[in-house]
Amino acid sequence: MTGNFIPVYFSLTCFCLYFGEAFRTWFDLLLFCVMGQCVMGAFAAFWKEGEEKEKAIESALESFTFLETQIQGKKFFSGDDNIGYLDLVMGWIPLWLNVMEEAGGMKLMDAQKFPFLHEWTQNFIEIPLIKECLPPRDALVNYFNLGMSYIRSMAAAKQ
Repeated sequence: MTGNFIPVYFSLTCFCLYFGEAFRTWFDLLLFCVMGQCVMGAFAAFWKEGEEKEKAIESALESFTFLETQIQGKKFFSGDDNIGYLDLVMGWIPLWLNVMEEAGGMKLMDAQKFPFLHEWTQNFIEIPLIKECLPPRDALVNYFNLGMSYIRSMAAAKQ
């Protein structure tokens, strides 16, 4: 584990400890941590290159595979017909992941490989309140493309 990720995992641990009552079971807490791995893996796959990118993609796919087994047979992670806390935590997937895939030149969540997660994204994004709060996709694509340019220019400056 590199020094850059230590603050992130420390923050995630503090968040989990502080908001632990929001989770119904320890399994929900574990699922929340796996979701954190999905975020970190997807972001690493977005900006890394070469062999590091492949490793990050593999790590993210493992996490998505675990999530696929957890959402199987459910409309939402809550297990109900209504969204729950874990659904909100995973709410970045329907829009942000797609934009990261486009900007990073990769494909993480394929509808054929992850049919239950794909169905969840469709269910989640169709909730009226969620739909109206999502930022415009074009603005996100520009944001991630600018971020990618900045990261690459910083890497080039180091060399």
